[in-house]
Amino acid sequence: MIKDYLQLIMKSKYKTLFIIVTLLNIIYCFCFQYEDTVAYLNHSIYFFDTLFSGNVFDFYKYTSEDLRNSGVPGCHSSFLVLVPWIIFNIPIYLFHINSKLSVTSPYCIFYSKIILFIISVVITYYIYKIISSL
Repeated sequence: MIKDYLQLIMKSKYKTLFIIVTLLNIIYCFCFQYEDTVAYLNHSIYFFDTLFSGNVFDFYKYTSEDLRNSGVPGCHSSFLVLVPWIIFNIPIYLFHINSKLSVTSPYCIFYSKIILFIISVVITYYIYKIISSL
């Protein structure tokens, strides 16, 4: 997929578009922090906490306590929205339980933003496929 994306960039008449989208996403990863990114990161870690303590059905109650001070107490979305974040943030949870690094540290937040970058690249790729088929 990434190899196809890079080949498309190099031979495409939309090369400028691909480069701009990629650069904007990189800038976003370094310069902006939205509360939703931090909240989804914390909620995915809360899920692992409830899963391994045997209290999965108390997930929403646990997130409403906001023990990690995410700034967005409570999970106000469907659990299904969190599934990609939960899967992607497994390394953060494993690192978090074995270190003193806070989940709200810039390193963890940056890692969590990478999923947005990947999704953006995939969307750009498929938009190009749609446009080129017209």
